[in-house]
Order: sequence, then C-alpha cells, then structure tokens
Amino acid sequence: MQSSLLVLHGYTMNGETMREHMSGLASQFPESVKVVYASAPQHCSTASVDRFYGGSTLKRLPPPYLTWWDATDDGTEYRGWEAARDGVRSLVTEHGPVGVLGFSQGAILASAIAAWSERGDVPPLRFVILVAGRVPRATALQPLFENPIRVPSLHIWGDRDGMAEGSRELVTRFDEATREVATWNGTHRVPTEGTAADAIVRRVRS
Repeated sequence: MQSSLLVLHGYTMNGETMREHMSGLASQFPESVKVVYASAPQHCSTASVDRFYGGSTLKRLPPPYLTWWDATDDGTEYRGWEAARDGVRSLVTEHGPVGVLGFSQGAILASAIAAWSERGDVPPLRFVILVAGRVPRATALQPLFENPIRVPSLHIWGDRDGMAEGSRELVTRFDEATREVATWNGTHRVPTEGTAADAIVRRVRS
C-alpha cells in the first residue's frame, strides 16, 4: 500500500536542506513510502539567522533560511502559525495516508498538527515522529496540549542535545498507550544509525 511521510524541517532550514540532513536515514525507508519534504512559509530575518548561528556550533546551511512562524522574544506568540497549519493541512490532504516527521521547530509544529488531527481540524495521521522537539510555548497553542494526544507517537532525542529536557516534557503530552521513546548518544540532529534510527525506520514501515 502506498503511503507518504511528510517531513517538517527545523528553524533556518528548508525542504532541500532537510532532505540532505535526512539522506542517510531516508535511504532505509521502503520504496512504497513517498517522502515529502515541506518548506516553511516564512523567511528568517538576516539578524535572526546571524544570532542563531553565532550562538551555536552548527554548520551554516545554504539559504533560503525559513521558519514556520516568527516567534516573539519570550516565545508566547508565534506570528504566522496559522499559515503553517494551513499549509501542512493541505499537504496531509493531498498526500494521505500520511505520517509526519518533524525535527526541532518542525517537531514543535508536528506535535500541534497531531493535536489538530485528533480534533478533526487536520485529516487523520498514521503517526507522528518528533525529533528534538518540545511543547509549543505560544499561548494560542497551549490548549491543544491540555489532554494527552492519542495519535501514535515516536519521540527521539540525543543525550547530548541541549533541548533534551523539552523533548522529555513533550512525551508527557501524548497518551502513554500510543507513545514510544528512543534516545541516542547524539546532539541536535536526526539520527541516521543506531537504535533510534532503527526505531524511526520501523515506525515508517508500520
């Protein structure tokens, strides 16, 4: 049966850089799964990109530098999140049945997409894979996480990732009967080998 995996990239990335980021992992997916690499609707400001890379050891990726929303400094408002939701909803509708994999900021969005899916605002998802994510801080999205989300979920993070604590909190917002956790000895990226990568491949094959 043909199915799709919708991939949501991290902050300052785009669909093509996410494709390259995941190339090693995606090579292990079955041919029957169509992998769709979405690109966020907003461009990051030059200043925000400089701040992002200036404060990290990450290799600077090629442009365009995209973001799913424009967050306020305190993170309580995600300006433009509606456009991100609507764009992903269109892709889920077009490519269904769909599983969603989100990385970093993309995982934050993917967790909200799972909640909207459960509410009927987005078509049903097969599963959601959340790599290095966290609970959205935006006030407008907080109500989505008041009750455990029952969409089957796989939570991935690296033990050396500075965002690991946020990923642990995100696990608690999903139903324990339908959630799975796999950690690995890595940093802030998508694992391409080892038990965590194997868990992702298994979920995509399911």
